[in-house]
Amino acid sequence: IEGALRLLAAYPEDLSESARKQLTELGVQVRTNARVTDISEAGVQADGEFIPCRVKIWAAGNNASFVGTTLDAAADRVGRVIVNDDLTIPGHPEVQVIGDLANFSHQTGEPLPGVSPVAMQQGRHAARNILRMIRGDKPRPFRYFDKGSMATIGRNKAVADLKFFHLNGFPAWLAWLFVHIIFLGVGVSGLRQRRTINYAQLPIGTQTPSLVSQRESREQLRAARLLFQSQRSERRIDMFKMSIERAEPIDFV
Repeated sequence: IEGALRLLAAYPEDLSESARKQLTELGVQVRTNARVTDISEAGVQADGEFIPCRVKIWAAGNNASFVGTTLDAAADRVGRVIVNDDLTIPGHPEVQVIGDLANFSHQTGEPLPGVSPVAMQQGRHAARNILRMIRGDKPRPFRYFDKGSMATIGRNKAVADLKFFHLNGFPAWLAWLFVHIIFLGVGVSGLRQRRTINYAQLPIGTQTPSLVSQRESREQLRAARLLFQSQRSERRIDMFKMSIERAEPIDFV
């Protein structure tokens, strides 16, 4: 149930329509321009119609953290603090508010979305501004660089707005998978982790030995088993010591 006229209203219309079709292929009944007016244990009431259901998933957003109300600053209707163009609040240049707690509307006239890329860029900018103020320099205005948006719908299903072109379905899902995996860990161990997760998440029929060799997979499985056995042995030793100290019978699991 979507209150807007189309799904993913922040995305271009072609991707919204693609998202609707992909959900329909998964067996989901999509209803747009509809609002839930009541929720009970038996179901939900939406625009005068009662829909019986036992499980309800609320994905319509939340209010901002209560921390914002402790600041001496104006806030919007969902509790986001209205910040200056340098992420400080009026009258308090020593306070920086970022992420989904901040209402930053100086760039487009609308608040930036509460997503991780915004928070990451704001965090880096706030840190640099703090260092500037420590040196006695003025803080610089923040400007968000939008690299695009992605939304995963299910396995092999997603949409991606990469500004210069749009992707949907399996190509979009692969792009989403790559972007998320590339930020997992750093160094040699991080690269191994990426290859392992990439191999595990690829759909059946596309897994190739070039990602993770069969030998490497067997070695990882053997290492995991040894680790588990070692942890289990240590647990038994600890239980044995405790039983001796307390003079209690041993109950191995």
